Amino acid sequence: MKATLIDVENMDYFLPAVEKEALLKSDIFLGAVEESSDTAAGVLAATATPDKMLSINYIYVEERFRRQGAGSAMIALLKDIASEAEAEAVSCDCLRSLKDEESDIEKLLVSCGFTEAESVTAILSGRVGDLSVGDYGRPQTDVEILPLSGVSSSEWMDYASDEKAWSSPPFRRDYYDGEHSYFAYKADGTRCGVLLLRCADNALIADELFTEPTEVSEDILKALAARAIADLKRDGLQDEVFYIRAGDAGEAAFAGELIGGLAQTGYGVSLSCYFI
Repeated sequence: MKATLIDVENMDYFLPAVEKEALLKSDIFLGAVEESSDTAAGVLAATATPDKMLSINYIYVEERFRRQGAGSAMIALLKDIASEAEAEAVSCDCLRSLKDEESDIEKLLVSCGFTEAESVTAILSGRVGDLSVGDYGRPQTDVEILPLSGVSSSEWMDYASDEKAWSSPPFRRDYYDGEHSYFAYKADGTRCGVLLLRCADNALIADELFTEPTEVSEDILKALAARAIADLKRDGLQDEVFYIRAGDAGEAAFAGELIGGLAQTGYGVSLSCYFI
């Protein structure tokens, strides 16, 4: 097996293993080729993260080529690219079941020199049609919420450049769903909260749901979540699965209270390979 960079000239060779839209939204896209038959065997997508790392967000090997070195070849090439770019590490978030069983991807990464971080996050999920915003807290009436598609480029760059300037382009805007990601603003125009949602493998993943440090407020989080749920249902996405990560048991309980219909379905484990 050999690994190669995928670009606009050879992307069709690796389709339909992954959607072209997903390829174009990635910072780095690699493919594996079975040399004797010159057949595409797998693909890997990675994105630059705010903390000078490359994050693997998609890896797939066709079933008939598994356990033949395709995954290892792509990861080895990605590690070389990361080292040459002076990245600090390559990382990947893996999902474990509630039985705490390692996935095949996790086993592959460990065999390639990745180690598990100490932190393990809880993964909560629920069908969009079953979600609702919890009743606790008073309504936040003085917050304006705009979809990411309505946020100006300068405002996005201001947000993205805040500890996220290493990515190229900074913290890619097109990585997220522009119609179902949101910025919240106070009456004076100050940004006070963010929800960033992306689509991956027929799932909706909330990567960011927070308030600005000076504006910690359950009401703002409630307003962002309520807007997202309402718009997803309006747009006919009731049967999609919504995922959100929680840092610990306390955050998991809070997320479950904030958004009704979520249940813990697994654990998120971060594995990394450091170069420093």
